[in-house]
Amino acid sequence: MEVARTPMGADEDLHTTQIAELIDALVEMRKERGLSRLTTAKLMGFATHSAADRFEQDIQDPMFSKVVRYADAIGVRVHVTVTAPDGQVSPEVSTLPDDSTQLSQVQRALVAIRTAQGRTQAQVSEGLDCVPHGVYVRERSGDLRLSTLLRYAAALGARVDFSLSTPPGEDEDDTSDQRCRDRPGASAWPHQDSLAGRIAEALRAR
Repeated sequence: MEVARTPMGADEDLHTTQIAELIDALVEMRKERGLSRLTTAKLMGFATHSAADRFEQDIQDPMFSKVVRYADAIGVRVHVTVTAPDGQVSPEVSTLPDDSTQLSQVQRALVAIRTAQGRTQAQVSEGLDCVPHGVYVRERSGDLRLSTLLRYAAALGARVDFSLSTPPGEDEDDTSDQRCRDRPGASAWPHQDSLAGRIAEALRAR
């Protein structure tokens, strides 16, 4: 499922919209699976539903790790594609279909683009209007807010796209396990004609 695409040179409003669409798609997939916020939070390793609540309600600027953790709890994989200004898709973020993209892969892809442009970290920092070591932090940090990642990519003229998928081999029988279900008859994995599928089609059309 393709979730969101950022045009070259996207501004803050487009970044906010892209992040919101990603979170909305994850929430819809949680609902399609019949998982409550409490169940999702427990699958994330928390005792109460507050962790899932904060993730779903604070859609403007979640941490990269929280997105992957939430997705993993509902049985979804997050994929990130980094596209250079010349349209070349970065090989640094290629993963197996059942693996979520890691932040380190995205960072390596962006470093490769910056290096190919012959730009130093300090030069890109000036374009981001941040402290000189700001780009160093973005390229080395173990976790980043999505908006920070998107702003850095935009400063390079690059595009970052998010997409979601379910691991290969998952089917409706997999969701019949009552440890992950909140009520009898709750919906199973979303099909193409499900609400999540329709949202994906609408986003692609947009």
